[in-house]
Amino acid sequence: MPKIISNFQNGKNPDGNKFPSSVCNLTSRGQLATDQLYCCCGDNCNSKFDLSSCNSSCTISQCRNINALDACQKRTDGNSQQVCNWKGDFFCLSDPSTDAIHKDQFEAVKWSINRSKVEESINVTDPISNPSGLVAACYNGTDFQLDNGQGCDPTYGSVTCGDLFSSEYNCIWRGGGETLIRSPLGEVCEIIPTTTVTTTATVPSPVTSVLTSITTETHFSDNSSLKVGLSAGVSAVGVAAIGLFVGVLYLKGKLNKIIK
Repeated sequence: MPKIISNFQNGKNPDGNKFPSSVCNLTSRGQLATDQLYCCCGDNCNSKFDLSSCNSSCTISQCRNINALDACQKRTDGNSQQVCNWKGDFFCLSDPSTDAIHKDQFEAVKWSINRSKVEESINVTDPISNPSGLVAACYNGTDFQLDNGQGCDPTYGSVTCGDLFSSEYNCIWRGGGETLIRSPLGEVCEIIPTTTVTTTATVPSPVTSVLTSITTETHFSDNSSLKVGLSAGVSAVGVAAIGLFVGVLYLKGKLNKIIK
């Protein structure tokens, strides 16, 4: 069964994401690839991840194999253990998309769902440089890149997110005097084993008689007859074949006499 990790309180996600998500269900069944962003609309997810095919009515989603998750390779804290201890399963994130005209917001949502490296998952709280302890990324006009510690250019937008494995956190995009706050849904999605159904067909064996003896009698047009006795264990089909063979020999003999 899927396990809720983050941002799902009182039976719902603040952003309206359903649990379990479509990406969780499809990846668990082996129908979607891991480590790939998907645009999920309803129960269908596709990888044609361009602005024209994903809008605010759809969800940006991705699942990663926990065994290969960089953050799980390097973290041992309590938050990470609630995800990283599920070896062999998937960690999935989902959040509503934005419309095509809001490219920087769209890229911010993509970055928050795509992050998986340890340095993207958590930041060390510093009272001067990073008092919030949030992970920050800067927009460069094309996409978002992890803040190198020098801060983001105020000309472009920035996005900050809480601990990737925390039970509750927000990702906040700021740019052009606007703010977009999102609460991605985090899930652990277990692999659903493929069930193989094996059907065994039983083919009846030829029916063999078990009588002590079988006698077949073949009658001919001249009122003569020929009886053939068989030992036990010969099949009924065999009896019929022998009778036919004997009949043919008999007719052949009759024809020879007529010719002579």
